[in-house]
Amino acid sequence: AGRVRVRRAGRGDLPLAARLCADAFCGQAVTSKGAQMKQELPALVGLVGMLEESFRSRTVAELTDIMEGAFDRRLVGQREAHVRALRAQLAQLGGKQPGQNAGDKALEWRNWRDLRKRMWHCLLAEDGEGQLVGTATLCWFTPEALLPPPMPTSKPHRLYVCNMAVAPGFRRRGVGRQLLDACEVLARRWGQESLWLHVDIPNAGAQRLYGLAGYSQRGIDPPFYRMFGERRILLAKQLSIDPGPRNVPSGL
Repeated sequence: AGRVRVRRAGRGDLPLAARLCADAFCGQAVTSKGAQMKQELPALVGLVGMLEESFRSRTVAELTDIMEGAFDRRLVGQREAHVRALRAQLAQLGGKQPGQNAGDKALEWRNWRDLRKRMWHCLLAEDGEGQLVGTATLCWFTPEALLPPPMPTSKPHRLYVCNMAVAPGFRRRGVGRQLLDACEVLARRWGQESLWLHVDIPNAGAQRLYGLAGYSQRGIDPPFYRMFGERRILLAKQLSIDPGPRNVPSGL
């Protein structure tokens, strides 16, 4: 299969990315449960179909809201960082040296907060005709936390890959690997030394992909995570500082 084009998503692309994620994440579970219900209660075939589509639609709406909120926060963080950089330049032109104000700690925290906002990107993989065939999201997250958000944790923030999905007709054709490669390009560009992600325990195909890409196990969800869904394996990859020659996607 030929290579696809990987690029950063614009705000208008996010509903399509959310739909692809919903189809991938909900499809297998909904289809298996729905098939069982249709076999046991044939008279409810229409109702089961409506429930399946309603579940997907709600998932798409929730994912779109989350992704659009993160996209907007990234833009705000970029603008605030540009404003502070301009103010610092003006202060230097006026003869003031940075680091002389009592609010330096607060400024340092705002810089860190805005950096976290800016280190969010949704990536899209498109075929030669511009059709969306895959997506992945990079964000700042605490993957080693024992409990999921919004529960507090003392674990460090890591650059994290989530919402990775490939259209059914394009699986096992290298799209997932190209998305991972693009994530690693951005991670290195942002000065990160590692990249983290989760994979469901039953998803042997994805585990094989990540293993071939150089990811190794760092942890596993405790048994009580069954309350939230499938238990997952935590994987991470150490990124070389100088990866050598590589084909950097033009859309990044």
